[in-house]
Amino acid sequence: MKHLSLRVLLLSLTGAAALLAMACSSSGTSESDTTAEPPASASATEAEPSDDGEIAETVQGKEVARFYQLNCSSCHGLDQQGIVGPALTVDALVQEDQFYIDTIADGRPGTVMPSWSANGLTTPEIRALVHWLKAGAPKE
Repeated sequence: MKHLSLRVLLLSLTGAAALLAMACSSSGTSESDTTAEPPASASATEAEPSDDGEIAETVQGKEVARFYQLNCSSCHGLDQQGIVGPALTVDALVQEDQFYIDTIADGRPGTVMPSWSANGLTTPEIRALVHWLKAGAPKE
């Protein structure tokens, strides 16, 4: 009986992890899929290019805040406090920008963090997202 309960628990956790992976890697979410307002209206037009290249004005045609809300907040939280994925607050983002650019571009093996370059994000779009997060993802 004890082994059966453990097996049911493991199957439940596996199913939950699969659902979270699908939610976090869903890059095809349409704007009508959610009714919540984005956490901020800032766009990457406020960003200044870094030494290593261009910063996009939008991410997949959306303001950075809207892209984050639709694609990242299910794992990192609307207020970037972390849920399944780590917090992405200014205080938590202590690594150099390139670390976060690489993480977003390549994903994190063994976690639900997908490769966003495989999901169509360009390097300038990824830089825009990193800049927006490190700038404090201004709230309305």
